Amino acid sequence: MTLDSLHLAALPPADQIQVELADVDERVHIQHGPDDSWLDGTWRAYDAAINDVWAQYQPPP
Repeated sequence: MTLDSLHLAALPPADQIQVELADVDERVHIQHGPDDSWLDGTWRAYDAAINDVWAQYQPPP
């Protein structure tokens, strides 16, 4: 089953974050493999993608 944007928007924020983080994780593993021998640049890109997800859910200042 896949979630479209309407289903995702209906979820509580914590669940939305978990779905998006799982998507980031899946995309990185598909591109670079499931092992821990990724290049340093790959780790930086992975961290940046995760940070982007979290930033979307930060309350405004």
